Amino acid sequence: MFAQANHARLADPFPIPKGFNVLSDGSHTVISQKWISPSIWLPLSLNIIPFAFQKMHDESLVLHSVAALFLIYYIISIFINKTEVILSLTQLRRVTRPLPWIDNVTINASNLVSFSTRFRWGSGSSYDVFYIDTRNRELEFFSDLSEAQADFLSKSLTRFYCNKKSSPGIL
Repeated sequence: MFAQANHARLADPFPIPKGFNVLSDGSHTVISQKWISPSIWLPLSLNIIPFAFQKMHDESLVLHSVAALFLIYYIISIFINKTEVILSLTQLRRVTRPLPWIDNVTINASNLVSFSTRFRWGSGSSYDVFYIDTRNRELEFFSDLSEAQADFLSKSLTRFYCNKKSSPGIL
């Protein structure tokens, strides 16, 4: 269905950062990111898996079993899910596949005004991508990215959706 995108046409002047994959079929462009990363292995193996299995066998509290089932679902999701940003002339979508997750969003292209990035302070440094809609609201679109990923996504979305007068729908 999708072919590997022509890097020069899609990314120029934005190099595709590590962790992103860009595919295009002519009418849609998909920027995808797998959930799994090298930074997940140590905390996963030392904390989450033993905790989840210990709580699954704790028959005294149903709440512990529910929490353990959620952690197991989350662990499986980390290994197989990816988040896709799907760009088309009519809408911008962020979907998580193949296991369902709660953060899917669809935005009409006519409601997009601009995109920006913001550094997030916390346990680890990361960047978020925001958009401003036609009602002048700033809303988060994508979070927990590296600086290069956030910059690439913000610039690509701006070029695709906000530079409509010069060439709509071109990354």
